[in-house]
Amino acid sequence: MKKLLPLLFCAFFSTPFFAQTGTGIVLLTGPTHTFTPTTVDSASSFDFQLVNTVAIEQTVLFGGLNAPFALADNTPQVVAASDTLDLSISFTPSSIGAFSDTLNVVGTIFGDAMLVVSGDGIQVQLTWVSDTLQFATT
Repeated sequence: MKKLLPLLFCAFFSTPFFAQTGTGIVLLTGPTHTFTPTTVDSASSFDFQLVNTVAIEQTVLFGGLNAPFALADNTPQVVAASDTLDLSISFTPSSIGAFSDTLNVVGTIFGDAMLVVSGDGIQVQLTWVSDTLQFATT
């Protein structure tokens, strides 16, 4: 019995380590995404997926994005083994200019990923030219 107890102890605590196969967290998109030029105070969105390649359920944590970028739901998400998670990032510029930021994704078991996002805030400018209109007299 004394020899069986340490064996069971090792088997119980090593199971999660043997279940870790794959690369962890993978974003099913390229390493960067550039939003189309977006009018100030309007929004553009980008939908993509994350896959958990670990052979066990894990919690995924998000961070790194600041305004004018926002993840639709940045709360920790539980992703089943070899399952995907739908994500959406919005870009809502409040001023004219170029913006860039990085979404950091970390799995609580292992694996991490990054997505660099960028976009331009634009403003449509209309200019009026006053012109004269003359009519001929008859």
